[in-house]
Amino acid sequence: MLPLTGLERAAYTAERLRESVAGNHFEGIGQLTISIGVAEYHKNNEMISLIEQADTALYQAKNKGRNQVAVYDNSRSHFISDTDLVDAGNSQDNAGNNHPDDAAND
Repeated sequence: MLPLTGLERAAYTAERLRESVAGNHFEGIGQLTISIGVAEYHKNNEMISLIEQADTALYQAKNKGRNQVAVYDNSRSHFISDTDLVDAGNSQDNAGNNHPDDAAND
């Protein structure tokens, strides 16, 4: 859950998390990868709908080869592109807060 975070910024954050996990070696396990489904809550939707949308996106990511982030876009699930991630890194959240690409600050 990422309160007050728009869909694009959430997808960007999910991608950074996915890259971080894939880039680490875990003692006793080795390298791991994760797939992530991202969905956005809307006021008139029930929480179960949000969970179902995120789950749909997650299975879409897994079906497309795993180790990916998929975003649920109201009527369908689609994959974010590298361009989307760059754009999302410089977008505003739902509260209007600017979020510059903080990847350079790592």
